[in-house]
Amino acid sequence: MTEAAPAARLDRVGLAAAGATALAWGLVGTLVREIPALSPRELVAGRLAFALAASVPMVVAARARREVAAAVRAPAAWVLAATLTAYYLVAVIAFRLAPVAEVALLIATAPLCTLGFRRLRGERTAAHERQGATIALAGVAVTLVPALRAGLRGGPGGTTPAHALGDVLALGSAALSAGYALTFRAAQRRAGAAGRAAPAPLGVAVLTFVVGCGALALHAGLARVPFVAGGALDGRGWALLALFGVACTFVPTVGFATASRRLSPVLASASLLLVPVVSAVVAAAALGEVPSAWLAPGGALVLAGILRMLGVVG
Repeated sequence: MTEAAPAARLDRVGLAAAGATALAWGLVGTLVREIPALSPRELVAGRLAFALAASVPMVVAARARREVAAAVRAPAAWVLAATLTAYYLVAVIAFRLAPVAEVALLIATAPLCTLGFRRLRGERTAAHERQGATIALAGVAVTLVPALRAGLRGGPGGTTPAHALGDVLALGSAALSAGYALTFRAAQRRAGAAGRAAPAPLGVAVLTFVVGCGALALHAGLARVPFVAGGALDGRGWALLALFGVACTFVPTVGFATASRRLSPVLASASLLLVPVVSAVVAAAALGEVPSAWLAPGGALVLAGILRMLGVVG
């Protein structure tokens, strides 16, 4: 009895962290649309700058400083930081071009990309993973093919070239997310084999904020454009950008790390499947964006397939 209560408390904290992460990431697409005055590069620059500022108080703690210092010394952490920065940029462009709910659903296919990368490396996959991948691919087809066919025929409701590019970039974001996860796992295995600590998620996140801000500042300097065109934003725009950086970047980074430590890997990963649902609801409420009729059945197949891949459903 004395040990059961703490375990329950830990589980509740993990579930709360996972839920908060899904909610925060579900807001991203709508916020990208709500700040049209900034280019995708400026949006990512402002997002990472606010996230970096929010992380400063945490880095003051001794443990966080050690994690950041360890990340700086690890070559894999720099690869992870570059990959995550690229993911942020590609995803923002995708949300600008294609419907929010559709982009969020396609980004959620990252486990499918992970499986594909593993197959390319010659790794064996379990039967439930192959079954889930088949179901998820069918869901992607159901979601995208009808609108693509209508677009090619010039019919109403068809996919425009910009919309199609957004979908491609969303799938590219999923591939970057999968590459990030595989690189992280490989770094953990190498560190374990060498008897040293692997890069911690918080350390990699802070390094990402620094690397991303630095790279985008360098690009702005070379292109002779502002890091963020602050004059294009009013008070509401700055507030939304701060929300984007703090609530939708820094908070979910810490939240998912917390969920991953307190929940099983399957439950932590499955919780992220709430993101497309939250994205669709928020985009409908805030932007009046009505998903296509094919998104619901296609999305259901995608999410069911990923759950099967994770071994959650039999």
